[in-house]
Amino acid sequence: MSANPRTPTLRVNEDYVQRDVSTANLLIALSYRGIPLRCRFSDVRGCLIDFDHAKEVLPVAQRKAELELRDDPRLYTIFRNDLHPELAKRITKEVFQRALQLVKFRAPEADRSLLVACSAAYIEAALQYHEISGRSSLPNNPYTPEQLGWNSDLLHPAVNIHQDRDGRRSPRSGTPPYASAKILNEEPVQVFRWLASLRPSVVVHDAIHDMESFFWVLLHLCMTRAGPGGARREELVGKLDHDTALADVLELRRIVYCFFDGPLEVIAWNKKEAFKDCKNFELLVLRHIHPYFELFRSLLHRWWELLLLVYEFEGYEYHNNHAFVIELLERTLKELGTIASPDDEQRQEDVTERRVDYIPTQQASTLSGPNEYRVTTTFDTIPEAQRQKPVTDAQRPASPTAVYSRSGKD
Repeated sequence: MSANPRTPTLRVNEDYVQRDVSTANLLIALSYRGIPLRCRFSDVRGCLIDFDHAKEVLPVAQRKAELELRDDPRLYTIFRNDLHPELAKRITKEVFQRALQLVKFRAPEADRSLLVACSAAYIEAALQYHEISGRSSLPNNPYTPEQLGWNSDLLHPAVNIHQDRDGRRSPRSGTPPYASAKILNEEPVQVFRWLASLRPSVVVHDAIHDMESFFWVLLHLCMTRAGPGGARREELVGKLDHDTALADVLELRRIVYCFFDGPLEVIAWNKKEAFKDCKNFELLVLRHIHPYFELFRSLLHRWWELLLLVYEFEGYEYHNNHAFVIELLERTLKELGTIASPDDEQRQEDVTERRVDYIPTQQASTLSGPNEYRVTTTFDTIPEAQRQKPVTDAQRPASPTAVYSRSGKD
């Protein structure tokens, strides 16, 4: 993914999967100097670097799934007249047909009842995301596939064209604090928000896992940094007196440890549980964004909602995830462009002053967390079948406030 320095658009190269999105592999720079801060959005260039772990995949045109075009008209009748008449009024028939096509693709063995139930659940989930994401729609008009972003193809997995076609044999790679939950975990990572009853597909590192990594990168920065210059927020610096520390500070430190600074098995387990108990993740984690990054809260909320939709259904949002993420980012850029803080100029001057004598070193700052400058790992560069064993109940790491382990009792 790259940002054009002259126009506020984002582009992707769909022939490669980078497989190691992290703070160390994202390059963001101003194209010009001496331009007032509020005018710089159009002069920023960003791109991914370090493709040591990237894989080249077949072009999208060659990964399109061949789908059965013939539909059973009785299914739509059952959906509209018998089971979901109110939902049917909100969409065109084409939306139902596209949803049905997706369910058949994901669960070809499904019977008529499951086909209709899963299609309805997918439609409801997509409509909810549409409203949360801020996408525009025509009032009182039924939703069309184009409005929902469903006018795209379903794709076969993005296997590496230079390796064995069985993508499961390829070692997984990533920088643990930012790696996708599905890449980190041996066991399936599932979302049960809509109870869709669709089994997750076999994990082959694809673009959606890199899009999830972008989410963790942004969340990490918004939770651990205090603003321009990359200074670590003061609540995370130094030793903490547990007897006198505020509860919010203790919780923030636990969250940063469990999702970013802890060992691999702790990060993997907590990310997996976050998707399983998605409501508590929003209440527990997103509220700890540093005040300077408050304007990004809605972006992170919408991005999280997109990931939940993507992983539960693996639908059109999964196969065309670049378009959905870019839409969120561009909407946020427009929103940020209309907001100016009186302190921005002073902050930028302070940051520039601190950078005058800066000399990059290979050693991490003592103010940084243990994983922030960690080198990329391919998890011991061994095949999936020999990677670390799943965390068992006896080895289960602690969650930020044990909320996940208590959720079944509350």
